[in-house]
Amino acid sequence: MGRRERYAVCHNPREARRRQRHRAEVLAELERELASLPTHTKRVCGLRASRRYGRYLRLTRGGALRINRAGVRAAERLDVLCTGSE
Repeated sequence: MGRRERYAVCHNPREARRRQRHRAEVLAELERELASLPTHTKRVCGLRASRRYGRYLRLTRGGALRINRAGVRAAERLDVLCTGSE
């Protein structure tokens, strides 16, 4: 038998608050950026490809970039820490 790994999933309120504040800052930056962007530019492509911003963005059928509220809710659900033991 191989070695079994165990994982503990725990909620850390301090870390959850830190992540919420960071997400709020990122979303505020995105809203300011989106307000100043034309429809489709290299900057739009750069934002969508960004590790920091891309998870919170979606492209509409008309080609406009919008904040993906479902992606924001999914990130909120991940405000837990997963740590491996041993």
